[in-house]
Amino acid sequence: AQYAKGRAKGGKGGKGKAAAAAAAAEEEEAEQAGQDPGDEPDYDHGPYQELMQQAVDHYSHELAGIRTGRANPGLIENLLVDAHGDHLPIKACGTVTVRNPQLLAVTLFHPSFAQPVEKAIKASPLSLNPTSEGAEVLVKLPRMTQETIEKMVKLVNMEAEQAKQSIRNARQKAMDAIKKAFKSGSADDKRRTEKELQKLHDEYVAEAERLKKVKDTELRQHKD
Repeated sequence: AQYAKGRAKGGKGGKGKAAAAAAAAEEEEAEQAGQDPGDEPDYDHGPYQELMQQAVDHYSHELAGIRTGRANPGLIENLLVDAHGDHLPIKACGTVTVRNPQLLAVTLFHPSFAQPVEKAIKASPLSLNPTSEGAEVLVKLPRMTQETIEKMVKLVNMEAEQAKQSIRNARQKAMDAIKKAFKSGSADDKRRTEKELQKLHDEYVAEAERLKKVKDTELRQHKD
């Protein structure tokens, strides 16, 4: 409207008035629709994409704790230890290294961590029996039987479904936010935003599925 008014002062009042009238009409229509013509819909994929990412990250973390028959520091380094009144991951109590394909060693930062670390490993669902030797805790991994592998595969699948459900929940929250944000906005913009959201959803579900297949393959490669 300011640009149109300036043109009118320059001697071309007809075009200026027409532009001003068009702008006023658009403003009136927007007001009738309950939306400020200068406002953009208050919606951002960011928070909901972050929820999807968190679901995949959590799944990846859980997979690291599912044994495949081969020693891997990730198997135990995030187990929580009750030490000195705090709950610390094993990696905060010592360095986890692979001694051989069937043996993990935790080199403790302080001897007082030995018993709490050993207790945490025994209490985990990994069915491991660690032993303390001075400033180290040794964790021998027994070879996996076919029965054990099938149990682990079921656990991997269960965790995958939980991750996908979390991703779906994030999508639903986003859809609700889109519906609210675009209540008085463009239907085309709303559909485009929903398609973008669906694409994000599909990408994160696909990543969860990829992680599942990789872990499944690892498990089946180490059967006796």
